Amino acid sequence: MRFLPTLLILTLTALVLAPLARAAPPPLTAAFTMTPEAPAPDEPVTFTSTSFAPGGGPIATEWDLDGDGAFDDGRKPTVTHAFGAGTHTVRLEARIAGPTPRTEVATRTFTVAATATPTPSPATTPEPTPVATPEPTPSAPLPQALQGPIGCETLVRSGSFTAQGDCLLPEKLSRIAGKGTQYRSTKPVRVNGITVTPAAGEEVLVKVIDYGKRGVEIGAGTKSGTATFVKQGETITLDSGRIWWLVKGGRFEGVELPAGATLGGLPIVKLTESPKLILGGTELGFMVKMPQQFGAPTSDKPVRVTVGGIRASAAADEGFHFEVEDAALGPIALHKLSIDYDGDDSWKIAADATLPSPAKARVKAGAGIRDGGFDYAEAEARFLGQGLSIIGPVFLKRIKFRVEVTPQESECVPNIGVKPVPAAGPFSIPPAPGLPEPPKTIDYGVPTFALCGEVGLAAGPTVLGVPAIGLDAGLGFAIFDDRPALLRAFGEVKLAGIALYEAAFELHGDGYIEAKGRAKWVWPGVALMEGHLAVELLGTTFNAHGGVEACVLDWCAAGARAVVSNAGAAVCLKIDLGVDTWHPGIGFKWGEVPTIYFGGCELGPYKTRVRAAQAGGPSSVTLPSGLPGAAIAVVGRDAPPTVTLVGPKGERFTTPAGTGVTQSNPFFVVKDPASKTTQILVGRPSAGRWQVVPEPGSSPVIEVKSAEGRETPKVTAKVVRRGGRRVLDYRVTGGGRITFAERGGTAGSILGVAKGARGMLAFDPADGRAERRHIIAIVEQDGLPSTQVAVASYRAPAAKRPGRVRGVKTTRHGGRVRVSWTRDGAPAHVVTVALSDGRRIVRRVDGRARLDIQVVRGLRAKATVRAVARNGMVGR
Repeated sequence: MRFLPTLLILTLTALVLAPLARAAPPPLTAAFTMTPEAPAPDEPVTFTSTSFAPGGGPIATEWDLDGDGAFDDGRKPTVTHAFGAGTHTVRLEARIAGPTPRTEVATRTFTVAATATPTPSPATTPEPTPVATPEPTPSAPLPQALQGPIGCETLVRSGSFTAQGDCLLPEKLSRIAGKGTQYRSTKPVRVNGITVTPAAGEEVLVKVIDYGKRGVEIGAGTKSGTATFVKQGETITLDSGRIWWLVKGGRFEGVELPAGATLGGLPIVKLTESPKLILGGTELGFMVKMPQQFGAPTSDKPVRVTVGGIRASAAADEGFHFEVEDAALGPIALHKLSIDYDGDDSWKIAADATLPSPAKARVKAGAGIRDGGFDYAEAEARFLGQGLSIIGPVFLKRIKFRVEVTPQESECVPNIGVKPVPAAGPFSIPPAPGLPEPPKTIDYGVPTFALCGEVGLAAGPTVLGVPAIGLDAGLGFAIFDDRPALLRAFGEVKLAGIALYEAAFELHGDGYIEAKGRAKWVWPGVALMEGHLAVELLGTTFNAHGGVEACVLDWCAAGARAVVSNAGAAVCLKIDLGVDTWHPGIGFKWGEVPTIYFGGCELGPYKTRVRAAQAGGPSSVTLPSGLPGAAIAVVGRDAPPTVTLVGPKGERFTTPAGTGVTQSNPFFVVKDPASKTTQILVGRPSAGRWQVVPEPGSSPVIEVKSAEGRETPKVTAKVVRRGGRRVLDYRVTGGGRITFAERGGTAGSILGVAKGARGMLAFDPADGRAERRHIIAIVEQDGLPSTQVAVASYRAPAAKRPGRVRGVKTTRHGGRVRVSWTRDGAPAHVVTVALSDGRRIVRRVDGRARLDIQVVRGLRAKATVRAVARNGMVGR
């Protein structure tokens, strides 16, 4: 059902916009530029979208850079890619959204010419045999030219080392006792697949020199410039400023990562080892850091990247990949994260996720990172049988969600910040009697995270074979800094089989449940109710109240009050009998069949006055004084009897012939053919004997019974402080079962049941904001729900975030680091360990006061520990 509103909106939108659809769509031109126009093999090429739409709307761009026909190689307006020799086709798809969306494609085909590779003469480009390499200092001045240029080379190679450029000018060494050549170029040079670009006015130097017994010096660099490579459509900066790399032991020594270096948008913490040379390329290992929203953990193992070179299988280097053992997304604990690069600064994450209280469950999850920050997270799980117990008698059946950081208002998070109280509708939920005027505004809070998706849940005791509350609806799970997390559902909620549609459902961290929604409830052959219901549940105790329109047979009236509880259900009617304070109702206990007999609310149980053996002539019932009202039921043998009611003061009223509902103050008559019953309500009846006289031609009377109206019990109470707790001091006058509940704008709870005419109930305020809360007395009489009334109020304190964790110690035992802390009663803790090599390890620890992790010897470790409260709030 929750999809119907969306379908309706889409249908209406289509109808309204149909005339517009016949108009010409807004123009769109797809175009892009290419720099450089004639690239060399493996030279980075920058493509920039110049698409435009005269209407000025946003244009979405997607690129096909590899010519496979799929626009999956980038989504930014500007992308970079390198191409080998040959003919290539690049396509750009430009799109504009709106009522009349438009898509255009721009295509460009170009050729990358193969670079001529002349065979260098032995005198110009020797191929020295590598021997022990001397230890030149990278910061030492670069060698100067000793002779003028003698030619132009495009490739220099020595073993696995290669340098390629448009023009490498060799310089013969004449004064140094060494054999070989050094080369200079004012243009970029690709060194083992990495492009070294000199700054303006500078040049790249490449050296291949054999010093004889002193060894071979092979290196490349520039006084000022950058060293970059292109991978997965992204340009990654490996070094910058003064660059000088020497080949030692098959690796480049002297590589210094610049500050702010990123891999796919993620910060690079360090190179895990010196880059390794392979034939024509380089192998690198990076340690990267995840976004702060995940706790900023670093990869457990390096991200392996191969640049250029000849590999046996391209599949070995299709994308970046790394793994993280544990992380945290707000209060969601993530385990065994597997992270893969998806292009365009986008990463995909697969992980196990433990949801926070109150929806605590472990599910398979996915997440995304874009531009170095959090993009999204999502998960889906189903639980067999009655579901996964998450708190008390609350069972999670299924869950599917995406995570939003700094969420905006949506169906998942309908309200953010302080807002005016919505205006009451014709069937809005009436406040409990005794409540003051509602506040003008509500502080909904500002969430830091939100889960948006779908949820299936069952809660409360079993009623008629089904859970008291069940839902299969949309999910909104909001997480705040200043109050406990709140699980919201919207869609359809079922209360003891009653469908609440357009419903809002809230599950608080202590298991307290609130739900509100519209309901249409049919008691076959008895009554129909339609309106709003509000539900609260804690553990196995639940109750509901609401404003409805009630129809009994052919009579309908607004302003009725529905009440539902563990005991049963009733609808308290608003009938004009000249008595404003008396509300008789129709009710039944769970397991019974609803009947049309008035009962419950402010009407006591029926007592039989006349049975069939006595029937035939007039009968009577005796009513005491001071009643707000009374009901007299007359049962016929074949049909509802037609009778005259005669009061002790001469009052006289004859029920009409036929069936249906008749009202004539102070009398209200219901003649029900199904039960063959005539019921008469009397407002403020006179004390004494009331005669029931059958009219001529009436169906014989076989039974007469009556029920006495009653006043609502009077309950007074106040809230006092006793130590660190609150105590409800109450007084009760009158009969019935009284249950006390606490209700506020951001929290609530069921406190307990009154025992005797006077007593005290100790309680702890429910976790929420600092606010005024009201104590509600929920009244049941004769086993049926009757009414609710506000009896006290108090100022509740704000929920406290857990305090600072004390006694945090970090000790090393060989290759293991132990973090320990003083037990503080918190059910869980988040531990962050910062290592001296730049890595961060994040773990969530449940039920223990220590954590052991494996750490390489020689690394220093510093730990911080934050407590997680039962309501999901995380300490500082």
